[in-house]
Amino acid sequence: MKNEKQISLLFFVMVILLVACRKEKDSISSVPIRGNVRNDCTGKGFPNVKVIFFTGYEGGYSVITTLTDADGNFSFPIQSIHSSSDYTYGLEVDSYTTFTYEFDAPGAVVIDKSNLGIFHHITAGATFDKLFLRLPHGVSVTPPDTFNVYMVQKIMQYYEPNSVVNTLSLPANIFRIGGYTYLYGYSMGTWQITLNKTKGGINTITTDSIYIGMGDTASYIVPY
Repeated sequence: MKNEKQISLLFFVMVILLVACRKEKDSISSVPIRGNVRNDCTGKGFPNVKVIFFTGYEGGYSVITTLTDADGNFSFPIQSIHSSSDYTYGLEVDSYTTFTYEFDAPGAVVIDKSNLGIFHHITAGATFDKLFLRLPHGVSVTPPDTFNVYMVQKIMQYYEPNSVVNTLSLPANIFRIGGYTYLYGYSMGTWQITLNKTKGGINTITTDSIYIGMGDTASYIVPY
């Protein structure tokens, strides 16, 4: 009976040791967290955007926040990162809407621990408020004279050059009495403008461009 108790105790100890050996080891490393929040069309940084660094762990969740600087850059104090799978880490930039623009961001993104120390590029979009397109003062269009305004927005960054993200076609008949029309809620950035006009039986094509910032209201005179 005594031998059976000793065997049972020995078996219990071995099980405990086996479980302990299988328990995941946790090590801590110091990692700087930094990056940039930039516009997905212009490639320029967004200033004063709130960035959240979050830590998830068993039974809890913690966050620290910062704001981007004038160039869209952000950084957090050096963080103690646990190797254990009980811990997850990530960055969060949230979308929001104001009276004059929408800011469209990716939200919360979990980041692989091996990539936490890299410089993080977070892309976001934003809209302008309004763009008024006007004919010159006193100008009217009488058929068969006509025109069409084509507007194209391309991604201008070096890593995705000339990728078209928006294309608009604005024929003469959508211009209101008074010779104007307007757009609202489209992506901020540089828009390339092509005017195809027929006037006095002569067809001509001219090109131009306009930059409209986040939340801006702008005006463009159509050179008819």
